[in-house]
Amino acid sequence: MINLILKWELTQKIDYLGDIFLFAFGNIQKEFEMKFRNKQEFEDHHSIISFKKETDWSCIYQDRTVNCIYPCEAQNLKMVYIDKNKAKGINIRSNHYYVFPYWLSYKLISENEEEQKVLNFWYWSDLRTKNKYNNYYW
Repeated sequence: MINLILKWELTQKIDYLGDIFLFAFGNIQKEFEMKFRNKQEFEDHHSIISFKKETDWSCIYQDRTVNCIYPCEAQNLKMVYIDKNKAKGINIRSNHYYVFPYWLSYKLISENEEEQKVLNFWYWSDLRTKNKYNNYYW
């Protein structure tokens, strides 16, 4: 079975959201073969998603090969995504960041009434991302 969403726990305290970008970059390079023409900068490769209840469906495939999310200020968060024409879902845990391919359609849902904030960040490689362990292309 191929995992479309990978999860890593943050084991260190984060003072600046850009630190997550660096931690994730290191883990992604251990897991995948990626070639970069340009330097990947947090300032150019992130956004904050703010919403109540749920987001619209998202599938952004320009300027990225890998998408990532980290729940900054979010509770009871779920990610619903489409895999082989079927909706699937996972619980998003605090203090974890999630990595998935650029072509994966997804939306975020929370049962809470308060505004939720999620950090979305991405990397853009010159070639498709290939898993080093199973040779699967994302």
